[in-house]
Amino acid sequence: MDADWKPYLIQRMKLKKGVSENPAGIDALYSMDYTGSAEFEFGALPSSLRRITAVVDQFEVTKVVKQGMAKDGRRLYVLCHRHATEDIVARVVPHLLSGKAHLKESTNLEESLSSTKPTYSCCDAWWDVDHDWFLVLGEKSVNLLLEGLKNLRDRWAKEGKK
Repeated sequence: MDADWKPYLIQRMKLKKGVSENPAGIDALYSMDYTGSAEFEFGALPSSLRRITAVVDQFEVTKVVKQGMAKDGRRLYVLCHRHATEDIVARVVPHLLSGKAHLKESTNLEESLSSTKPTYSCCDAWWDVDHDWFLVLGEKSVNLLLEGLKNLRDRWAKEGKK
């Protein structure tokens, strides 16, 4: 795998209950699972979010076919820049699913997709904050995330933020 695409900082996220059909942003949909690592606390998430919202119209949703279903039946999707989709789906996601990826913190991805692992560590989405892409369980959730990112971009534009 190309070293440029190796994930390292993956933020685990849990879907909030009762999410809006017109989310104002990512924090309206997901709570961030505490990782305890300083890299996540000192600007990595806002920096990634700024990069994502600058090009969010070029993002696309792609279903992960192999090993991409949670025990509750939700499919696994990738949300990323359209030029990165092929590499992420073909090389990065299988690397993460293999459990062999060297990451700053565990993704708990296997637990979220397994019917035999405990559920306390399950997550609903994962955000590669170095490479600006997401893995999301559920078609509705991934589409709401894309809409939320676009809404955030629009709100920041109105407020004069970049």
